[in-house]
Amino acid sequence: MVRTISFVCKSWQEAVTGPCCWTDINIEEWCRHVNNPDVIDTVVRKLVRRSRYKLRRLSAYRIQNNEREALAIANTMFGLEQLELAFGRFSDYGLAAILSNCKALSFLDLSGCQYVKLEGDVGSKFYALKSYKEPFSDFYESFPSNVNDNDDNDDDNNDDDDDNDNNEEHD
Repeated sequence: MVRTISFVCKSWQEAVTGPCCWTDINIEEWCRHVNNPDVIDTVVRKLVRRSRYKLRRLSAYRIQNNEREALAIANTMFGLEQLELAFGRFSDYGLAAILSNCKALSFLDLSGCQYVKLEGDVGSKFYALKSYKEPFSDFYESFPSNVNDNDDNDDDNNDDDDDNDNNEEHD
């Protein structure tokens, strides 16, 4: 679409290639569809460069080289307000840099970020954000909440089960 719009006229080309159009980047669904970390990394880097590091919001999914990307975010995107890096592969080290340098950050999504432990100051800074999603929150939300662990509805009238129930009551 960017290539098509830029051919409309010179004003459109300047508008589309300027950083103002690239302050809010949400490519999470596209990342899920593509599901190729190398392609995703390349596109994210190009979009961030196109924004001239003036991003306010970045939403991506499964960025491959996340420790380096986390440090790049921390060192270049000081005005970032919202960051969604679901299933990222960075650690508390990269997260600490983001939380220390991106002072305007108010929302951070770390769903599925298995290497983030939120220990020490990193955890304190994370939980102090206005809004956040913890690591593995998507994982737990994928299970239905109405799962019934009780066997009360079990139609099997097995004598062995009755014996086990009686044994448990007499412990």
